Amino acid sequence: MQQFAEAKLRQVGIIDLVTPFADLQTASTTIKASLIELANLNMPLQAVYSIHNMTAANLLALPDLHTFNNERFSVCIGQDGAGRGDYVSGVVGKKVGIVGATLGAISRAKVHESIGWVEKQT
Repeated sequence: MQQFAEAKLRQVGIIDLVTPFADLQTASTTIKASLIELANLNMPLQAVYSIHNMTAANLLALPDLHTFNNERFSVCIGQDGAGRGDYVSGVVGKKVGIVGATLGAISRAKVHESIGWVEKQT
């Protein structure tokens, strides 16, 4: 996509409906390699990754991605349980994360602002 867009993409959202939660570390390592390769080709890109069907038990088992050491990769674990995401979940049959809302917050926020600043993002 980045080559087709002539390196104009800055952020991309990845909703993974296939990878089981147990393979989160493996999937993130693969994405990290792709992001590094794109950066080396002078086509930097930030990826926001969401894995499907997060549960409370999964939250306790999240790997420490802080040590992952890639500023271009983020994991989004929120889900929209009652809005449009809930409708899509019924169609697809899997929970859909809030990657779209996260990308919107990233694009709206200034460089020095946190996307967690709720008052700014509403």
